[in-house]
Amino acid sequence: MNIADLSKQKNGKVLLSISEEGNYEAGLEFAKLVFNGKYSGEALDENGEVVTKKDAKNKAKIDAEKCVLRGAEAGILACIEEAADMYFLGRREPGQFGGTIVNCDFKKSVEFHENLLNHEDVNNNILSFAHFRLGILNNLITVPKEKKDWDKSLNHWEKAKALSGLGSTLATASIAQYYYYEEKNYGIAIPLLESIFNSSPYSALLLALAYRDANGVKKSEDKYNELYTLWDTNS
Repeated sequence: MNIADLSKQKNGKVLLSISEEGNYEAGLEFAKLVFNGKYSGEALDENGEVVTKKDAKNKAKIDAEKCVLRGAEAGILACIEEAADMYFLGRREPGQFGGTIVNCDFKKSVEFHENLLNHEDVNNNILSFAHFRLGILNNLITVPKEKKDWDKSLNHWEKAKALSGLGSTLATASIAQYYYYEEKNYGIAIPLLESIFNSSPYSALLLALAYRDANGVKKSEDKYNELYTLWDTNS
């Protein structure tokens, strides 16, 4: 039976077993089952002893994180992506009251995003998103606000902007927001917002506010209403 079939059947037990034999794809699929609340461990431990549901679930959480890290440390691109995202956003059980599976760890996320930059199989979409995220992470791990290294963030965002994919759009929005809010340099911010507002709802809103407040553009209620509606429809 192949990995995809085992994943569809939510057979975490076998996926974990295969992963422990060195199959990183199986390990990643096992982790995704756990992260998506589709596998909560086994009622028996490796010695055949009965365990509580809580203990089984906790073991599955630990195993899921280990599976991702094993693949990432072996240089598997999909596992490095998962590790970078896992530590950026954290992982929680589905549902309003779902418990924590993996905590955010921004420094670890930086490490894995930087690994993506140097991976031989990385494409422009992954590369641009990694640079975008690194720009965000630079500010998340440097507090208070007055100590933020904006030049470092902007350097990552400019690199992302020059590439393709979602990371390019998000980075362009981040650069625009920096110049709009931090520098109040509307001459730079407005053209950037105008270049992406159709695909970036918050950029449409920020551009709407610029027209409302006459920041870098001529005040226009019509443009404000048009852009606000675009944001409201797509947000």
